[in-house]
Amino acid sequence: TVVVKEEDLITQTIEKNAATVVRISATVGTSSPVEVFAGIGVILTPDGLLAADAASIPRDASSLRAASVEGVSYFISPVTAEVSRGLALYRIGERAGVTADGPTPNPKPATLADVSSLKLGQTVIALGGRTRTSVAMGIISSLIPGSADGRETKDTPAIERIETTLTAREIVPGTPIFNIFGELVALALSSPSDPDARRYIAPRELARALAATSSPTTLLDTH
Repeated sequence: TVVVKEEDLITQTIEKNAATVVRISATVGTSSPVEVFAGIGVILTPDGLLAADAASIPRDASSLRAASVEGVSYFISPVTAEVSRGLALYRIGERAGVTADGPTPNPKPATLADVSSLKLGQTVIALGGRTRTSVAMGIISSLIPGSADGRETKDTPAIERIETTLTAREIVPGTPIFNIFGELVALALSSPSDPDARRYIAPRELARALAATSSPTTLLDTH
């Protein structure tokens, strides 16, 4: 009999998904351009689509870059300005700082969790950090259903958002939230009404955004 400890599953989740997380920087200004931190993103598809918090990305940025945990940086471009209530999608492009014939991007996508696997009390792991990889842990404290237009309703069983015991100061906007099996269960977005709060959208919303782009996904099941 092989006994797998939760601690081992957590460390495996971190190792598996570190490469799916990127730090986004934006170049702003005209006379004296500067590069500023613009949030976290998570890669969702093998062809380089990544999700981020729309409110964190400066709209006047002249260029955007996403840096992987290995320190490799790629230019990214918006697919849409905002696909759904604060969620934005970007596509990885050429590698920054190399010639056109340099290494091509090799995105490592996260796997979306089956929405039916979301349970109250489930351990969740936030994987982000402004300057280096940092981890925060909590549990799912509430499951919030929603209708197709995003309005909450008791009659719609599909989970649209979750709430967690993670505190906002630990979570940079755009931070992905994983379960202990290495699957993406939520994306942390900034709250339009409270800058010190976070909204956690569930896999259903991410899948809906990806479907709008007709991009191949590593989706398990979002129905």
